[in-house]
Amino acid sequence: GHQNINQDQLIKKTFENEINNINKTLKNLPADSLEKSIDAILGADRIHILGLRGSYSLAVYTMARFGQIRRNVHLIHSLGMLFPEDLVGIEKGDICLAFFFPRYSRSAANIIAWLKKKGVFVILVTNENYTNIASYGDIILPCYVKGDSLKNSYVAPMCLINYLVSAVAYRDYDGSISVLEETEEFLSQGYFLGL
Repeated sequence: GHQNINQDQLIKKTFENEINNINKTLKNLPADSLEKSIDAILGADRIHILGLRGSYSLAVYTMARFGQIRRNVHLIHSLGMLFPEDLVGIEKGDICLAFFFPRYSRSAANIIAWLKKKGVFVILVTNENYTNIASYGDIILPCYVKGDSLKNSYVAPMCLINYLVSAVAYRDYDGSISVLEETEEFLSQGYFLGL
């Protein structure tokens, strides 16, 4: 049973699983899709980030990373279905970076379908067996998320996000620096601490 595995074996198994996910993801990411994603992010009026349930932590992480270098980055909260204010004002020219992994959330599927109807360009970060949901994304970025336990592991999608953020910052260096400087200035004034 599961009692037999010791701590050393477990840490090795866990880390090897993550390394494996990263390597497989790296090998299978289509270069042209990555390129198109970077172009879309650079050309977007606004970037909306969507990830419900298990993917919500990924969405928050992505929001934090892109928010440091881009203006108009917006997190669609899981309450989008209950509080449509979250989705008001989204329009053509915007893009959505959506995390959509099994077990697929019906709410996320509904929001993505609605965004596409509005003419929003959808970059879909999903699992490697995506044929049945391919129509949800204008671009598909497949990631390996096989977890060692019962849940998905999001280490590979995080690597992908880190890459996209670096690539966008590199391509629009001046824009990224100006957003970063504003953020730093705000923080150095101590506004957050109320000082």
